[in-house]
Amino acid sequence: MRAGICFLALVALMGRLSQGEEGGTLLLCGGGTLPSELMQTFHSLAGGEKGCLVLIPTASPRSDQGDYTPWLPRWQAYPWRELHTVHLRDREDAEYSREIDLLRSATAVWLAGGDQSRLSERMAGTRFERELKAFLDRGGVLGGTSAGAAICSKVMIRDGKREPVIGTGFSILNDVIIDQHFLAKNREERLSRATLQHPELAGLGIDERTGMLFRQGVLEVIGEGYVHWYRAGDLQAEVEHRADARWGAGERVDWSRVISGGASAPTSP
Repeated sequence: MRAGICFLALVALMGRLSQGEEGGTLLLCGGGTLPSELMQTFHSLAGGEKGCLVLIPTASPRSDQGDYTPWLPRWQAYPWRELHTVHLRDREDAEYSREIDLLRSATAVWLAGGDQSRLSERMAGTRFERELKAFLDRGGVLGGTSAGAAICSKVMIRDGKREPVIGTGFSILNDVIIDQHFLAKNREERLSRATLQHPELAGLGIDERTGMLFRQGVLEVIGEGYVHWYRAGDLQAEVEHRADARWGAGERVDWSRVISGGASAPTSP
C-alpha cells in the first residue's frame, strides 16, 4: 500500500513534466565513466549523424584554460552534423554571448561534469537558462552528468558531505532535488536531509554509470546502477537515511498509467 502511495506522490511532483510542460527529453547521469550505452542513447535521441550538439564544459575548472577534455574528444567520436563547444566565463557571457544563439539550432545540449556551483553562479537566471528552457520546449534533448545533472533541479545541492549545502539550479525540474555519484560517495544521508529541509520535494539520487531518462511522460533507468527515490514523511526511512524506493536498469514508470490508476509501480517495457 505504501509503495502505491509513494508512486502517486511522485506523480504529483513530476506532473508538469509528465504532462508535457517541457516538450523535450532529459537524460541525467550520475557521473563516473559513462557506458557507451548511455552515450549512444543520447546520440540517437539527438538525431544521430543529423544532430547538432552544443557541449557546455563550464562546470569543469579546466574549461577556463580552454581544456575541454574528457568530454569533447568523447563526443567527437560520434558522427554529428555539427558540434559546438560553448564555454561561458561569467554572468555577462551568459547574458550577452552570441554563442548562446547556437542553442536555437541545436538538437542536443550536453552539460558536462565538474562543480555545479560554477554553473549556478554563472548561468542561473540568465539568458542562457531562458534559451535552454526554450530549447527544451521545442523538443530538444538535454543531457548532463554529475554537476550537469545536479544543476537541472531548481533546489540544488551545491556541496556538503552529510549536511547538504543548498544552492539555486536551473528551473527545469522544480519539484525534485537531484543528487549524483550516489552510492559511490555515500550520499544517502545528504539527500535524505535535503528532502527533510524541503518536504514538498522528492529526492532522486543517481548512481555512477547510470542515467535517468525522461521522455514522453516516462522515466526509464539506463546503465549499471540505480536511481534512488527519497520522500520526507516516513520516520523510519528518515532516521535510517534509506530510499523509499529504487529503480534499476530497464525499469520504467509510465506516468500516464499511474495517473489514471492503471499502475502503482514501475513496469518493465
